[in-house]
Amino acid sequence: MSEEKYKWVVMIYLAGNNSLSEACVHSLTDMLNTHGSQNVAVFAQLNTGVHENTFLRMRPGMSARDLHEQLKGVLARRRDQQRDETSAYQDEVYDFVNNCIREVGERGTEHLMLIMSGHGSGAASGQFLRSDSKKALSVINLDGLLELINSRLLGGKKVDILGLDSCLMSMTEIAYSAHNDVKVMIGAEGYEPIAGWPYAKILARVNEAGDDVNLLARQIVGDYVDYYRVFQAANVSVDQSACDLSESTTLMEAIKRLSGRLGAWMTEFRNGQTPESAFMRDAVVLAHWEAQLYGQEQYVDLYDFCSLLKSRLMNAPECYRPVISACQNVLNTILGAEQQRAIEGDCWDASLADDEASFRNANGFVLKSCYSGWAVQYSYGVSIYFPWAEIPSELEQYEKLRFSQDSGWGEFLRVYLAATKRAPRNGHTPDTLDFSSVHSSLLNAPFQGAAYHASRVRDAWSNRDAEPNRNAESNRNADPNRHAESDRNADPNKDADPNRSLRSVIGSMRNPPTQFCECDCGNE
Repeated sequence: MSEEKYKWVVMIYLAGNNSLSEACVHSLTDMLNTHGSQNVAVFAQLNTGVHENTFLRMRPGMSARDLHEQLKGVLARRRDQQRDETSAYQDEVYDFVNNCIREVGERGTEHLMLIMSGHGSGAASGQFLRSDSKKALSVINLDGLLELINSRLLGGKKVDILGLDSCLMSMTEIAYSAHNDVKVMIGAEGYEPIAGWPYAKILARVNEAGDDVNLLARQIVGDYVDYYRVFQAANVSVDQSACDLSESTTLMEAIKRLSGRLGAWMTEFRNGQTPESAFMRDAVVLAHWEAQLYGQEQYVDLYDFCSLLKSRLMNAPECYRPVISACQNVLNTILGAEQQRAIEGDCWDASLADDEASFRNANGFVLKSCYSGWAVQYSYGVSIYFPWAEIPSELEQYEKLRFSQDSGWGEFLRVYLAATKRAPRNGHTPDTLDFSSVHSSLLNAPFQGAAYHASRVRDAWSNRDAEPNRNAESNRNADPNRHAESDRNADPNKDADPNRSLRSVIGSMRNPPTQFCECDCGNE
């Protein structure tokens, strides 16, 4: 007689061959701090400076000593093997999932959860799970990876929950890349503490879970934020959300209408700077300025931005009504029309949304969004790439994403950033010097939000030998987080002092001119 199917199989890929080595080992030990279940199978794959793709079965009753002996045994067997620096992350994750499916065997499972833990930098850089060897899994490759897992390993069955234990991953762009192969995505809009997810609490939830995938996802979000609530005492702010990816296409369509209508106004402003188009441009800038920002101010909470923009236009002339409707479409789609109606109360007007059932009766993309701390209190569950200034290489990479192409958001960003870019100052030379292709590190340097400096979050910063230490310059004192890019203003120069010159590249100017005329200062 065959065994009953597992209720859940949980697969946790730990990309710690970087400054997260200790954190990933801590995650493994935390998994031991819960009573296992015969109906749940838990697998992990460990990457650190010591281990490479070490496959582990986290069995019920397993002790820290058992884990240690298993890890030592792996090293002993691999003593003479060379580390493979050429393998791609997508291949490693695919092989990991394949090994998990083989281990489960004929018993099978009813539900699957895949968690990928490591550094993250959101959709703009196009990559996460970064390593010290410069390997990374791109957002584009994530799309292909999940499609392969779905078609080749799962027989067309979707992954029930995709957990992204990394910074800056709860984004429209990432959700859209996964929506054909995943039911629910869990991640943070902002930075994650270096310790990552509380795996003991999460696995305890999974052990008790039934068939309601959405309920389990909401519980995981609540447990995560509740775990970090006490860290407010250390000025740590966190957020996390669970998103129903079956609503991703509706959200993309809402954003497509928003980008098209806003883009038309920005184009009108560039062509003639009419008073109406100038008002719209300023309203967008001010809503962007006030909204919840993340990731060196390159990402914005989409709901917060649309809510602020809508409020700025509500008493404006009728010509702005299409943009108000586009904002309402997005608001309804993110939280659901019924929840949005409850929020707006007596101000609710169902007719503001476009006259389509997908918007007026939207079910809601965000299943649950929670936060703790002041720095991320206007997080509603999903962010979008919305920089202050154009970084050419970054925007070109972004426009390759399927979401950017389908929604037109990349096209809107180009015309918006052109419309808000300050003109160069007049000088004595007839021709301007063009720095529009300047390296992204210079343009990115000043975009460091208060939340970035005030919270203790996952950062890829480590000492230059890529090994943690305990001295005064270690990664223990450097605001660790799971963001894949270090503070670009804090890179040491050869005198071992922070390079302060980059801070004056732009200063507080949000969208500076990248052309300029030589200063007519003369010699005295």
